[in-house]
Amino acid sequence: MSDALISAAKSAASLRNLEAEQALLGAMLARNTTLEKVARYLRPEHFADPANGKVFKVMADLIGQGRLADVFTLKSIFESDGELAAIGGVGYLARLAGSAITVINAEDYGRTIYDCHLRRQLVAIGEQLISSASGQHDMDAMRHLEAAEQSLHGLGTNNLPGRGAVAVGKVMPAILAGMERSFRGEVSAIPTGYVDLDWRLSGGLEPGQLVILAARPAMGKTSLSLGMAENLARQGKVVLFASLEMGAEELARRLMAPKLGVAANQIKQVDRQDKGLIARAMGVQQELSGLPLAIDDSPAQTCAHIRATARSVRAKYKRLDCIIVDHLGRMTAGENAERRGRYEKITEISAGLKALAKDLGCPVVALCQLSRGIEGREDKRPSLSDLRDSGSIEEDADIVAFLYRESYYLKDDVKRREAEGDQEFYTRVSERQEARERARGVADLIIAKHRDGAPGSVVLHFDEDRAVFSNMERR
Repeated sequence: MSDALISAAKSAASLRNLEAEQALLGAMLARNTTLEKVARYLRPEHFADPANGKVFKVMADLIGQGRLADVFTLKSIFESDGELAAIGGVGYLARLAGSAITVINAEDYGRTIYDCHLRRQLVAIGEQLISSASGQHDMDAMRHLEAAEQSLHGLGTNNLPGRGAVAVGKVMPAILAGMERSFRGEVSAIPTGYVDLDWRLSGGLEPGQLVILAARPAMGKTSLSLGMAENLARQGKVVLFASLEMGAEELARRLMAPKLGVAANQIKQVDRQDKGLIARAMGVQQELSGLPLAIDDSPAQTCAHIRATARSVRAKYKRLDCIIVDHLGRMTAGENAERRGRYEKITEISAGLKALAKDLGCPVVALCQLSRGIEGREDKRPSLSDLRDSGSIEEDADIVAFLYRESYYLKDDVKRREAEGDQEFYTRVSERQEARERARGVADLIIAKHRDGAPGSVVLHFDEDRAVFSNMERR
């Protein structure tokens, strides 16, 4: 494999089609409107000859300003910039004008130039891979693999030409077809199994969405996301659960415990008197083993790592319907972002997860831990302002949901006892206990941002003993 890469690197100089570059520039000189055929995807840096790239840039700037781009105007601009000699002088501009065979093939010339540019970039990535893998022995092989994956993904996404402006009438048939599929019950949304949440989300999670589930510690983010993963898997949906906080065994115990009617720690330390627990656990094991739910508990995962794992899961199951990341704050970003600080790190990660959702065509649910600033205020219900210092999460996310349990904060408070009379103290404690009882088992899921719908709240039931969420009507 290295020999093939070295051979490819040596032939990098051959990945240049100067004839196509000159023919395109000549066609543009002959008819300035030729630029319209390639302007959507072609850039000056795509030209193998830097002189040709400079000529293309100046011509594009002139045409963009509504001015004529010909040999004389180009000569004047390059002379004033002192770069006429660098591009080959007036003689080269004249040769470009004479190289225009036909403007009909201009788009083909542009595609050829663009294709050669991508091939040169691929060779450069191969060279870098050879250099780093053979020289940096202090970095393990998986990091090299992730870096290569990230470079290739960046090359693919950053260089994808858009489809340009599309007449609104052209997109209407796709909308009508989607409406007809919805009418027949063929919806693209994936139900989460929490009926009120699915109603609020117009059916469930949509392919390509980035969903942020944020909360303070102990609110139950992992429990809710794990319940969502199980609900999806029971529908036959393939789910990848990327866990950066808990191990796969701990998550599996959490899945088993409610079905056994015990807490997760009772599975870890089985009481000798409960002889039937292991037998019942074997039955639950058989039930859960058939679910298309994959768990990756690798530490310090990057977006590139999750992408590679997702592709592996998709290859195994022939599909991938949802990715859940627990949690975003424990992911690792690129070295530059890590050095610049937390804000830049989170921004890079959230943008990477959004790109992952779009590329793989499945929703990505990323858990996010809110700062302790909430604890210092009277109203502890989270809001979008609590994400302001967390990179560009709010901007990148299609849906932002906050999990909040009032009962968690309604703890007995006796610190003010000395400043109160007996009656005042007992009245306050009694009211607090009543409020806690009313809030017991109630969890609010606050949809603070919904790109395709209205914000609102969903009420779920939370079993505090088993750490399980369910639909409120099941209480």
